[in-house]
Amino acid sequence: MNATTIATQVINEGRASFPALSGVTLPQPVWEAVMDEVTAAGGEVAFDYCVVDGVVVRSAGDDPRGAAYPNDGGDPVYVELGG
Repeated sequence: MNATTIATQVINEGRASFPALSGVTLPQPVWEAVMDEVTAAGGEVAFDYCVVDGVVVRSAGDDPRGAAYPNDGGDPVYVELGG
């Protein structure tokens, strides 16, 4: 499974839980792979985020889970990524 697919999985979990997302986070190695894939595809990439399916994706550092954050600032939904 490529990294962008993992990002999309976390985005979909968030969209199933919230009416709007402010963004998602992914473990650092997955986030770096997503950044590479989005860059190669010519997508939106900045120093500390990229955009996948219209959602900002950032690093969660050492946390092994993905997290989707609601637009209203409430508690995130955590997604186990397996592996």
